[in-house]
Amino acid sequence: MKRWLAGMFLVIGLGVPTLLLVETRPTASAPVQPALPARQSIIFYNTWPGGTYTVPSTTTETTTTTASSTSETTSDVPSSTTSTPPTTASVQPAPDSSTADRDIAEAILLRLVIVAALLACTAWLIRCLYKRRHIVTDEQPTVALATTNWPRAERHGTLPGDPRKIGPYKVVTRLGVGGMGIVFLVRGRNGKLFAVKMLLNTHDAEAAEELRSRFRREMQVHASLPSSPYLVQVDTCQFGERPWMAIDFVDALSLQSFVAKRYPNGLPDDMLLTFFRGLVEALKQLHEHNIVHRDIKPSNILVPPTDGPKLIDLGIARKTDGTRITGTNVIVGTPAYMAPEHINHPQQLSLAGDVFSLGAVICFGATGEPPFVGSSDGIILMNVVTATPDLQRVPAFIRDIVAQCLHKEPANRPTAIELREALARIANA
Repeated sequence: MKRWLAGMFLVIGLGVPTLLLVETRPTASAPVQPALPARQSIIFYNTWPGGTYTVPSTTTETTTTTASSTSETTSDVPSSTTSTPPTTASVQPAPDSSTADRDIAEAILLRLVIVAALLACTAWLIRCLYKRRHIVTDEQPTVALATTNWPRAERHGTLPGDPRKIGPYKVVTRLGVGGMGIVFLVRGRNGKLFAVKMLLNTHDAEAAEELRSRFRREMQVHASLPSSPYLVQVDTCQFGERPWMAIDFVDALSLQSFVAKRYPNGLPDDMLLTFFRGLVEALKQLHEHNIVHRDIKPSNILVPPTDGPKLIDLGIARKTDGTRITGTNVIVGTPAYMAPEHINHPQQLSLAGDVFSLGAVICFGATGEPPFVGSSDGIILMNVVTATPDLQRVPAFIRDIVAQCLHKEPANRPTAIELREALARIANA
């Protein structure tokens, strides 16, 4: 929209004043003819190249004759004849034709330049419209909802074959593709924006069934959650031939991008404490409903400009008493933020695993780096299980709490309610 407005202002701002300038540009004009005397021809000089042409005028003669008699008549009174002879008027010479030709050529050339500029601006606007509706690139769109950054700068338009409407929503643009679905930015009937996650199409029957099971579980998890400022809310969902789910759209950077772009060395202390408390509230609400997120990481946390953090992507979340929806011994999650027991026993679910991931996220927010690093995923996983994290760069007022969250033994980690109380004491101190 900004590009459209810029183009329109460019066309109007440059085109109209220039056209007015051309219209008011003086051209070679015919000289003012003097009062025409008797028996003269009117000579017009045309402003267009081609010389002059002459229009004959009416011959006028003024003669006063007073005669009492002719010369042959003898009389004492002489006869007299008075005649007004024609006078000679000065006629200005025709203007120089080369000057007139040059002025006219300049005016024509200027008009051609303006027309060419307007055509170029029109072509640019059409190209912008085409790029907005179709992605002409081989690059993979930014992964959305799973590892998303949702600001407008990262929108890509739509691909041929993308739907124009999903249920009651009008598709605005494609936000990205995740491992389970495509995410579109849509607009509801009241003008409100939503992010619609639509299940991917796959020709593998077994993979399709697994995706549908995971998608159904995510919908159930969202439906069971209460309204919260720290969790995105579902507006509408439909589980049909191709399931989809409309979620509140949050136009914000992820914590991963927010820290990398604005605070590469870590968030300020007051901001860090605010984020920590908001994420603990989100975790508390999930755990009160026996829901394990299982993938808490910086890219799954949005940072709105005014509100507190929002925890997103419940694609692999499940209830602690739920059935298994992934294969045996398949590790689901992000290595640097996974709990040790989740690595050793992939099917073992515990609320304490989310607390470990939260501690790793706060360490990233405080220092700009995760507590466990390595040159490969295998080394990172090994460090998570065996290594002691270096927390010297973590601010002292929350260092002990982060260390408790990152304890190797799940039983020694605090619960979400205990974290909430501990952070409230720090905030009130």
